[in-house]
Amino acid sequence: MLEVLTKFTCALIMTLFGIFVIQKVTNCKIKILSLKTIIGIVVLCLATITISKNEYAGIGTVAIFALQIIVYKETFDLKVEESLIACGVVMMLTIFGDLISGFLLMKCFTLKQIRSTGYLYILSNILVAIYEIITIRVKFILHQLQNFYNSISKNKSVSNILFVILLIIGLSSLGQNMSKVNAWESNYYVNITIMLIFFLLSYFFIKGKNNYEKLNSEYENLFTYVQNFE
Repeated sequence: MLEVLTKFTCALIMTLFGIFVIQKVTNCKIKILSLKTIIGIVVLCLATITISKNEYAGIGTVAIFALQIIVYKETFDLKVEESLIACGVVMMLTIFGDLISGFLLMKCFTLKQIRSTGYLYILSNILVAIYEIITIRVKFILHQLQNFYNSISKNKSVSNILFVILLIIGLSSLGQNMSKVNAWESNYYVNITIMLIFFLLSYFFIKGKNNYEKLNSEYENLFTYVQNFE
């Protein structure tokens, strides 16, 4: 029970500060206490607890990242490509923050102690969150991250390539895990959850592309109509 509470607390900390970073990078403001935001936070926290097991070290990370793309897309009303880039910025800051917090804590504790001791695990996540806050409040860094987000998200070809790479990595890791009969049988619902996450991500991506093509077609028809009318 204590382990589950610790994981939930850490997941909650990282989810809230992920929202904070995305708000800054995308300039999209949301109400934290709105029903949609609360549901998204709960879904991410529960998924993190369910999927983050030792045997899912690789596929679990990719699956959580994919779920973040879906949740933040719905929370901030972003396109899949925009959410993908925004989540990439969050992950980049988290990795650097994790390295720094690990460097500080490992002067006094071992990595095993940090990962297995509840208060140390929570402390490491708090340090990561503090690093993200400090970093994102530096105007120069924030400006660079915003420029990166805007330039990549507007480049459809780059966004498409990044999405396909994420999908290939995720499905390949899932396929490798499912090939282990014992792992598939003992973690049936976790595997189903991961498959559902990637299915939803693909659905939203394809739906967004179809809507984009439909809108382009309507604009072209309107332009042709105006030309003929003139």
